Amino acid sequence: MEDTIYLASSQHKLWSFTPESLSSVRKATNAAAAAQVREAIMRAREKKMMNGGVVKSGNSNGMVDSDIGTPADGSGNGNGVGADGLALGPDEKEIECLTAEEELKLVRYYCRKIMDIATVFEFPTNIKATAPTFLRRFFTRTSPMTYHPKTLLTTILYLTTKTENHYIHLKDFSSKIPKSSPEEILAPEFVVAMGLRWCFEVKHPFRGLEGAIMELVKVSEGKYIHPTHPTTSDPQETNTFNPPTPAEWQAKLHNLPPLPTSPHLPPKPRIERAHGKARSILSGPVLLTDAYFLFTPPQIYLSSIYLVDPPLAHFFLDLKHPYPHQSSLLQTLKSIIESCAEEVRKGGEPGAQISKEEMDEVKRIDRKLYFCRNPEKVDLVGVSKQAKRGVTEDEESGTGGNGEAERREREVKKRKLEREKSFREGEELFGSQTK
Repeated sequence: MEDTIYLASSQHKLWSFTPESLSSVRKATNAAAAAQVREAIMRAREKKMMNGGVVKSGNSNGMVDSDIGTPADGSGNGNGVGADGLALGPDEKEIECLTAEEELKLVRYYCRKIMDIATVFEFPTNIKATAPTFLRRFFTRTSPMTYHPKTLLTTILYLTTKTENHYIHLKDFSSKIPKSSPEEILAPEFVVAMGLRWCFEVKHPFRGLEGAIMELVKVSEGKYIHPTHPTTSDPQETNTFNPPTPAEWQAKLHNLPPLPTSPHLPPKPRIERAHGKARSILSGPVLLTDAYFLFTPPQIYLSSIYLVDPPLAHFFLDLKHPYPHQSSLLQTLKSIIESCAEEVRKGGEPGAQISKEEMDEVKRIDRKLYFCRNPEKVDLVGVSKQAKRGVTEDEESGTGGNGEAERREREVKKRKLEREKSFREGEELFGSQTK
């Protein structure tokens, strides 16, 4: 069942976990971000005091979600927040950071949002599935306390269109996003790419589902030819065991236990029903869970069939593993599929709207996040410009001592290195001009 190509992919090597290791990574990310946030807020408070109580405010784009209702002016809090959005007084109250569980709930909400935006653009299924997968990957090793998920939605979605070879001009994309500009969309792209560990390929379960359905249709028509049986250490089994004939497989399919809701459904319409419902699960609920982190694409698509028609899923597994020496493997696979189905169930029903209780919880978390964000990461456009120029925030504001002189020296060295590199590459390409 394990695809050898998948096992060699970056998705498997970089983004596959056990439940325990995934939880450990998230807790470590949360703890590291909480420490960084506290240090950054303390630095901002000290800087505020040095500037006589005035702090340059950054671009607040993404700090407020109109659906969530986070206060934009610092009102409605009990921590005493000034105009700069920072809690007043370093010793008044301990900064209360998000927990790993709260971060996960917030990311799940924004997975819904990015899928909604993709639907507005009428993007194909692969983009609608890749965008939330990128979002979940990014926030596995990066905390929402460092970068608010909303600030990255359009960046991740636009990056997805490029990685999935679905061209859309940046200006056309930006024009459909309220209160956004091409510069704001592109500014965090490098940060997102690093957070994804430069792994842009996502292997989805959709193609596997289509292949399984095609095979089941062939069975229903009595045309399924079983491939040559795998080798076994038992020569007697190799020589004596013959898999069922196409007609026998067809009869087995016809004799499957009926569905409670549609007891008289013929095999082919039953397969078509399973196909449609399984695909809706893969394009919705699955993407709100950790299924992509914990299971392989074949296991995920089989779990979607299992959720809508358990007898049909078990029949397909029997179809692919009919030999006696595969019985132990078959039972293991069925157990894994059931475990995967339990994870997928956490995503809810296809098309289900977010509940009031879940929405209230997200609002609470986002209000809490407003007061524990890293203030140095709010202005993504400004941070991007400084990084490109090779200057720090202190140098930009003139508080870095000899920052201007140091910056100019770095620029001179950088240009010199670039000239030397260009010269070497020219020699390698055309040969040395000296004799």
